[in-house]
Amino acid sequence: MRALADEAFSEYDGAHAASKVVAMVGAPRTHTLVAERSKRPVGFVSLGVGGDGAHIAAIAVVRDARGRGIGARLLRAAERLARSLGAQVVRLETGEANLAALDMFLRAGYRIETRIPRYYRCGYDALALRRNLG
Repeated sequence: MRALADEAFSEYDGAHAASKVVAMVGAPRTHTLVAERSKRPVGFVSLGVGGDGAHIAAIAVVRDARGRGIGARLLRAAERLARSLGAQVVRLETGEANLAALDMFLRAGYRIETRIPRYYRCGYDALALRRNLG
């Protein structure tokens, strides 16, 4: 998980990326799904569930496995899990400049709720997104 987080998030949170993700994964009521290819981890999604809502804290795919639908499959699996645990809505944040991720989320039915200036440690802005599961 640490290596995946380093590769996926270092641009946004620098040296703090891996420790931040490892803390998220270990949080109470958090579920992490890992995608493997040839028994090698190539992606993950971390989902926190509470009450009638869920929050995707992190979703990432290693660079050499991107463009193969792994992120979309992880997203759908997280939504199925959230629904099975009683969530009616899923929320997440993504970098405003991360066009590939933003496209994936919008295609999956997420809607932009708001823009969050300087959300990431590096100063990048984020977009808060939401999808109703009902």
